[in-house]
Amino acid sequence: MAKDATEFLAGNLPLRGSMKSLNLKVAYDDPCHLIHAQGIFLQPRQLIKNIPGIEFVELPESSWCCGSAGTYNLTHSKEAEALLKRKIQHVISVAPDVLATANTGCYIQLSKGIKEAGANIKVLHIIELLDKAYGN
Repeated sequence: MAKDATEFLAGNLPLRGSMKSLNLKVAYDDPCHLIHAQGIFLQPRQLIKNIPGIEFVELPESSWCCGSAGTYNLTHSKEAEALLKRKIQHVISVAPDVLATANTGCYIQLSKGIKEAGANIKVLHIIELLDKAYGN
């Protein structure tokens, strides 16, 4: 049976090896495919909270689409842009250092929105965040 990386890793907590403290405020945005299709909600949060020094903040409407949705942002650009602007307003409202996600399409879309908003927030895939904690 195939599993998402966050589901697999969270099922094996605590993770092996020592992690360094990142001292970051982190929000997480749920990719639609994980939360709606696969029902994966807790596992990404468990992984983030397992990293030393993380202050985790819930993102309002984290389960709402960022507008990427595969090719939706290309085929329905006006609607996708409206979704993205709403999402970025919520991100800015919680003022994280890092916005984490677990989908590359969301990563690209959210990075675009953060850049256009002029916000100083880094977008990272959860695996990148874990990599930073392991010092790589």
